[in-house]
Amino acid sequence: MNKIVLALLYGLGFALADWLIMLPNKFESIEQKHIATASASVQAFVIGFLISLVALPLNPILTGALVGFLISLPAAIIVHMYPQILGNGIIGGAIIGAILMLVG
Repeated sequence: MNKIVLALLYGLGFALADWLIMLPNKFESIEQKHIATASASVQAFVIGFLISLVALPLNPILTGALVGFLISLPAAIIVHMYPQILGNGIIGGAIIGAILMLVG
């Protein structure tokens, strides 16, 4: 399958997973919830999309974790929610890296 199509699928899959993770969270208003879930989903999409296209001389799991960390860091700094945001990016990135290692 085309690398771009696979990257889109990884991005959409991670975006959906992150959206589901965000649903139970409480927010001050419904508008804030929509903004937060949309932002998290876009960030997860970018992580999933880029991991499959980045070629670093590392194990794919480490590459995924590193890409997830680097893309998640600005949002974590802005909202001061380091464990939650960085954790999602690092763990999700590592999982995608593991899938890439198994599937190719």
